[in-house]
Amino acid sequence: MRWLRLSAKGHMDGEERVYAPGTPQAREGQPTIQQSEAEQSHRENERRLATLLSNLPGMAYRCKNDRDWTMEFVSDGCEALTGYKAADLVGIGARTYNSLIHPDDRDRIWNEVQESVSKRLPFRLTYRIVAADGRERSVWEQGVGVFSGTELTALEGFITDITERKLADDTLREAEANYRSIFEGAVEGPEVGCRDGKASGPR
Repeated sequence: MRWLRLSAKGHMDGEERVYAPGTPQAREGQPTIQQSEAEQSHRENERRLATLLSNLPGMAYRCKNDRDWTMEFVSDGCEALTGYKAADLVGIGARTYNSLIHPDDRDRIWNEVQESVSKRLPFRLTYRIVAADGRERSVWEQGVGVFSGTELTALEGFITDITERKLADDTLREAEANYRSIFEGAVEGPEVGCRDGKASGPR
């Protein structure tokens, strides 16, 4: 005779028990060992995902493909990025993400996203937002359309702050431009020639 050892996790006198598949209890709708293990695995995966998202230097999101970029989900990193908590950007009466995008960048962003999703390609964007403190920040975004058959149901992606890098790039370009103008000015300056092995100055 073989004995089957069961671990207890379901409800009975305040205690949870889990039953093996094929037993009368399992047939009556009590949770089976496999169901319990699947639920535990699902919870563990959710915990790992939450930990991963909370440590990303930016904001993961899922939004509708509308002009407001209506958010269905944003990670907690949104507060460091925008100055707004997740609850401020998701739900009825929430602040729209489009309202954070710099007005001069809004049409360009819309057009670039629509072109990419129409071809089912990922999109990569660089643009400006105005944070809760009123400061302008440069951000980089990568996302993709989520489809159900032929229907576009949502956009999912990640947005991160590149303000410091953008400022460094702008400073580098400005320094290069200044150096170029100085160098070109020196080349176009007074003629310095050489006659008979002797240097001659401007005439």
